[in-house]
Amino acid sequence: MLNVEFLPNGLKGASLIQHSTLNIQHSKMMEHLIAYNPYKNGNKGSVSSQPLSVYDKTIAYPWMADLVAAIRGGNDELKKQLPFRCAHYYQFRDNRRSQKNAVPESFLFQTTIDVDDKKYVDKAIEKARELNCSDTIWKGALLHLEYSARKKLHIDIRMPVGMTIEETQRAYCEALGVPYDESCISPERMLFITDKESEIYRSPHWYEVLPQEELEKRRQAYLDRGLTIDGRIQQGTQPQPFNIQNSTFKTQQNVQ
Repeated sequence: MLNVEFLPNGLKGASLIQHSTLNIQHSKMMEHLIAYNPYKNGNKGSVSSQPLSVYDKTIAYPWMADLVAAIRGGNDELKKQLPFRCAHYYQFRDNRRSQKNAVPESFLFQTTIDVDDKKYVDKAIEKARELNCSDTIWKGALLHLEYSARKKLHIDIRMPVGMTIEETQRAYCEALGVPYDESCISPERMLFITDKESEIYRSPHWYEVLPQEELEKRRQAYLDRGLTIDGRIQQGTQPQPFNIQNSTFKTQQNVQ
């Protein structure tokens, strides 16, 4: 779903046609991979790496819509039966969802903000649109918006170059005006997925495996700070702080 209201100003109006054409052509060349479990009431420790097209088939099933409707109708216990996706990596060794099994080279350089209070949802959707169109490090960073199982909100964003998951979460939540949730920063984090109708916006770069040149730049930015290539602290080291004022946030979606 491409919603013009979420595009940076330079891509609105007449240029939207050209942008959409470029995205269609680019999407054919891109690889999109997601670590998820497509099964109803599936094992929460088990995921597999799949093309995003397989995920799209899952969210389109009628039983997904029925399950989400039942949860929103008050049957909260059914939430654990939903399929789930992983926020930060597209591959785990032995298909086992854990921190130690996360494959560093499969780090996606994206993270998911969880707006878990309904009073912030409408405001957060509008603010996410504003930030995506702003002249800040968040310009073009918005990857995905969806209503969660309880009709709250998940916001997927591209991480600024050099920023860790925690740094990105803290900074974006502050810019968004919503509480920061430290439970969202674990490398192996999972999110219950919802049906197709719950999707508000999707960028063609959501779950994209970034081009090699982009990956090398981002990994080197972490290494220069004393972190691993996926932005984790190496044992016995003290990483250099990140200076958000000096950040040059240039990714595939906002330089085209």
